[in-house]
Formats: sequence, C-alpha cells, structure tokens
Amino acid sequence: MSVVLAIKSGDAIYLGTDSQVSYGGTKKLITNPTSFKIWRPVGHKHLIVGGVGALRDLNILSTVDVWFDEVEVTGSETKEFELDFSYVVRTLAPAIRAELERYTPQGSEPSNSSFVFAYKDKCYEIAPCGSVNELAYEGDFVAIGSGGTITTAVYSAIQDLEDMPLKEKMIRSLAQACEDDLYVSYPILLMDTASSHTEVFDGEYLHISSDEVIHFNDLRDYYSEIEDDELDNELDTELVEEIRKEFSIEVQDGTAEEIKKMLNEESQS
Repeated sequence: MSVVLAIKSGDAIYLGTDSQVSYGGTKKLITNPTSFKIWRPVGHKHLIVGGVGALRDLNILSTVDVWFDEVEVTGSETKEFELDFSYVVRTLAPAIRAELERYTPQGSEPSNSSFVFAYKDKCYEIAPCGSVNELAYEGDFVAIGSGGTITTAVYSAIQDLEDMPLKEKMIRSLAQACEDDLYVSYPILLMDTASSHTEVFDGEYLHISSDEVIHFNDLRDYYSEIEDDELDNELDTELVEEIRKEFSIEVQDGTAEEIKKMLNEESQS
C-alpha cells in the first residue's frame, strides 16, 4: 500500500505522498514521475490526483487525457469550470470505475484503490466503492492508504501548533509513516494546486531544486520565511486596494510602499 495526505488550506489543497510500492514480499521505490502516487494530469492547470492501492490503477488514471474542461464555452461566453460534490458523485466517481474496468484484464481482482481529487481549493476522497468525502472546511485533511492511520495520528497531534509551518507538519506526519509502516518509505513528495512546483524530502534533506537542499532541522526556518513573505504580499495587496479607494487614484501595478511614496511626493508638491 502507500499513503497520500491532502490538506485544505487557504485557496489551495496541499498533497504529500511516499514513494514505495510492494509486491508480495518484495518492495521497490518509484523514481520515475510517470508512476508517482500524486500527479498533475496533462491538460489541467490546477488539478492534482493522488491514489493508493494497485499501481496498475494509478497507471491507468494517470494517463487519462482530460478529466473535464477547466474553461467552459457557451456561445460567446466563457467561464471557469466549478468542481462540486454533485459532479464528483454523479460523474467523476463513475468515470473512474468505468476507466479502471475498461483496462483491467478479465479474471483480475476488482479495483480496491482509493483516490483523492484536488482542484483549486476543492478536494474529494473517492473510496473503492465510489463513496465521496469532501474536505469542505479550512484545515480539513484526509490521509489514505496503509500509512494513513499513522499519518492521521501525527498530523492531528501537531496541526494546531502555530509556530510550525504547514509543510513541515506534512513532512513530519508522512515521515513517521515512512519510519513505522512496512509499506511506506521515502522519498516524500509535496505538491499543491496553487503552483506547479514539486518538493522532495529524502528523509534528511528537502530538495527544492537540483542545486538547493534544506536539512530537516532547518525546515521550520525555511518554510516560516516563505509563509511570512506570502503574508506580506497578501497584506501589501490589501493595503494597495485601501489606498486606491481612499485617495481615488489609478495605479495599474505597484506595491503599497511605491504607492505611499507617490502620495507623499504629491502632498509635498
């Protein structure tokens, strides 16, 4: 088996997984992106799919062309597709079962795999029977697979720690499953629906790029700095809007500091 962790935070869904597969009494690590347990389907910008169970099932679903059109065109109007609970239950879940049945050889065991579909800020767990569980509220999370129990226990214990960044919590939770579950192992992969970036944690170092690595003991400082920058940018944007409304000025681009500087120059002239 495996483990996939999904968390709803802000306007995005964050996912993490391990890299081990097993067959009988043997095991191996997945190093090829075409077989990762979480992936970004071709043709989708904000969709990430994760799965646990049979690698065959993950292979089948990871090569599906397009799950849905992210932009809907009606006459001359275009609008972004809105994924909701009803669509997942009545369209997506049946499509998954049909796709797996179509490519499963006769005589093979029926699929017992579970999946997570994350699109923008929406996330749904789809069980082997087709039942659907939605992560509806801020902070909701789900961990599926054989390592799900350990991951859930650890994340539940640390999720409210304010001084620990979200991704560090994910890594610590998944790392415990890698240490204690026979069917789960490093490296850990992290993705989110708000970016196209993939981070890899090998048990000691977080690999940001080919030439940048962060030691496990430095994760908090690294992620805290990123979260602080994101918060500053968010506050910057809010301040810009407030200044624009208050002073009725037209500014296409610029940070709050640049706009305040411009206002000071105008007041002095």
